[in-house]
Amino acid sequence: MIWQIAFKEIYHNLTTLRFALIIVILPVLFVANSLIYSLGGYGYTAQVNTYNQQIAQNRDHIENLANKGLAALALIGPGEISKCPNLLTFCADGADKLVPRSVTMQNVGMLSRAGFDEFVEGYQWIPPWILEYPLQNKSGNTIQRIKIDWVFIGILMSFFAILFTFDAIAGERARGTLSLMMSNAVSRGQVLLGKYLGAFVTLMVPLIISILINLLVIHFFGNIPFASEHWLRILGMVGLFALLVSIFIFLGLFFPVVSQTPLQVWYGFCSLGCFWRLSFRAYSGLLSAI
Repeated sequence: MIWQIAFKEIYHNLTTLRFALIIVILPVLFVANSLIYSLGGYGYTAQVNTYNQQIAQNRDHIENLANKGLAALALIGPGEISKCPNLLTFCADGADKLVPRSVTMQNVGMLSRAGFDEFVEGYQWIPPWILEYPLQNKSGNTIQRIKIDWVFIGILMSFFAILFTFDAIAGERARGTLSLMMSNAVSRGQVLLGKYLGAFVTLMVPLIISILINLLVIHFFGNIPFASEHWLRILGMVGLFALLVSIFIFLGLFFPVVSQTPLQVWYGFCSLGCFWRLSFRAYSGLLSAI
């Protein structure tokens, strides 16, 4: 009986406009993610080319100093040490753009100290090299800070999970089909589990297909190889996607239980979203002030 309810929920979701919306939006977002982070101006390919050029220049700099003597290399320093690009930036960009691309190891030059009197003579010395961390100022506006990575798509998936489940119980109660379903030999737990499985399959199948398209575009068009450790981390991200979708499907099925109509459920979710947005802005303002 559980799978019958799940198949009924899947068939109902397939015939709705929101399913057509998700099968259009998800592939577009994942393809845009793969193109931006593999072939874009700040993509992985461009970062690797820049990194290789900096490594070649740094190697020439060290060879020139080593030819002069190891003492000169120890005093002046090896120069600029570049940061290796992150292969999985397309999954979670985070604050990667705010991290310096390189650390400069340089010498400040000759330092001297004048004498005070005839008993204290002045002297000069060359201090060892120091580390210089250049600051990255890339705050920009709100639109520029939006990154189409997997985290951003996961946030959209949470809204899709609520969109698919906000009328799962209240809608059938309003249409009168819930009482007809409960008149059979089926418990409330079986009804909720069937609707949960139906919504989960409806959301995860387009998500997994879009993720495969994303990885194929990155692997072949971006010419970016993945090692075994990268595949394990990607599988972990997919597992987190499934966990996030499951949590919001549960919330989408939980709130309608205490509501009578789908409109009341939708108003409740909108109020919750507005409260979350205002609280987030207030918290961000406090952090900025601190």
